[in-house]
Order: sequence, then C-alpha cells, then structure tokens
Amino acid sequence: MPTRVDPSLCVRCKGTKLLCGLPRCTILERTKSQLKVPNTNRLEGATPPSALVGDRGYPNVAVGPMISLRELDLPEDPSKWVEKPLEYVISRFSSQVYTHFRINVRKVDEPAVEEFKWALLSEVPVDMEAKLRRPPKPRIAFDGLLSPVGPTAPAEKVRVTGEPRISSVIENKIYDRDLRASEGVIELYERGVNVYSISKVLSLGALGVSGRRKLVPTRWAITAVDSMVGSWLRQQISNFPIYSGEVLLYGGSYEGNRYFVIIAPGPYLL
Repeated sequence: MPTRVDPSLCVRCKGTKLLCGLPRCTILERTKSQLKVPNTNRLEGATPPSALVGDRGYPNVAVGPMISLRELDLPEDPSKWVEKPLEYVISRFSSQVYTHFRINVRKVDEPAVEEFKWALLSEVPVDMEAKLRRPPKPRIAFDGLLSPVGPTAPAEKVRVTGEPRISSVIENKIYDRDLRASEGVIELYERGVNVYSISKVLSLGALGVSGRRKLVPTRWAITAVDSMVGSWLRQQISNFPIYSGEVLLYGGSYEGNRYFVIIAPGPYLL
C-alpha cells in the first residue's frame, strides 16, 4: 500500500530535494502525465494576469505574460491559495504557458513590452494571442520565492485582444514620472494595494522617475518591495506608545509552516 507523504514536506521540498525519500516526486509525475500542451506556434487564451521577468543573463532578460490554456479559476493573489489543495495549485500553473521575449531591462518602453504591460497590470483576466518561435516545452518548475512556472516558449509576437482594467490607484502612480520608485511602493501600500501587485508593478518598470525606469527581475522586485514595506512598517511601529502589558504569544500554521508573533513589554530594540 502506498505511503502517504506529509504535505509539509512537499511545501519545503517543491519537488527538488526529494525529502519524502521517494526516487521521484509523485505530485510532479502525476502533473507531467496530465500536461497537455498544444503542438502549435500560436496560442490564444487569457492571462490571469501574470508575468515573469527573469534574472538570467541580466541586463538582457526574459520577460512576458503567462497565457492560460484552461479556465482561470485560481486567484492571482497568492494569499488566496491557502484555500486550495497543493495539487490543485500545481495543476493550474502547469496549464499556463510562459511566453517570453529577451530584452534589455532599460528598454521598458519598447513596443513589444508596451503591448502586454497594461494587460499584465489589469485587475481582471485579459485575452491575448501569441505567435511563438517554437511550440511550448511541457514542464513545471518550482522556486523557493517565485510562483510555479509551467510550459515555456519564446514569443515572436504577443497581441492583446481583450480590455485591461487598471486600478485607478496604480494607474496614477504609473503616470507620475516625478515620483521615485521607492516612494511609489510605499504610497501604493498605504492606499491598500497588496505587496504582490506592487511587486508586479515594480517588476514591469511601471514605477520611478522618467528616464530611470527599467524592468526588474521578479525575484528582485519581491525582495525589494518586502524590504521597503518592512522598513516603513518598522518606522511606523517605533512611533507607537510603548507596550507595558503581559507577554502575548500568537501563532498559526499551514502545510507545515508555523508562524509565531511575540508581543513583549518594553521599547522596540531591533
């Protein structure tokens, strides 16, 4: 009888370390067996909207949209994924084709980028068409920081056929070319935009002073936004009244990840 694998191992392993002791990742093998990637140089579908800016070869990086081959029923906001089983999330990403161009990060206003940039900043899925240099390569890859990446294919041309809907809060910051990127990040956060969306705006070179904007690899953008928002929050907390009550402990867990928050009396020391 097959041994049930602890889901917490899957979260830590992401199919790369084989912490379960099996010779192959059963989830990945099941997913690969179900991958149905069309053997064609043309794709039609909607972007979640989701994008990836790579870091390999920097400053000449791969950038482009994810185009889904199936109905989009997975929220773009990763904080919502906790409501879904791990295999469900993997299967959805395995049906999104990463269509990409290679471009210098400074050429953020190139027509190839402008064509899909607004669609990727949309609040709703946007229909797209892509002409590929070759058919998509079936695969699913995991990373400790980025979302799973499904089949990939270099794009010759991408055309937006749907109508993007951009948040007015984000749109205002995009058009403000006198605002530094770091200031834009904090102002978006203060206006209630989540860090995942802010990272995408920064990654696509849509923030910053005119003439200094550039594409930012997705993993770098995530780290930068976390750092900027974290520093800002620490500054806000340092202005609060000093807590003088009992030591309080809060905690939670999900798929083997455990979280604890300790509130102790005294001034903030970190």
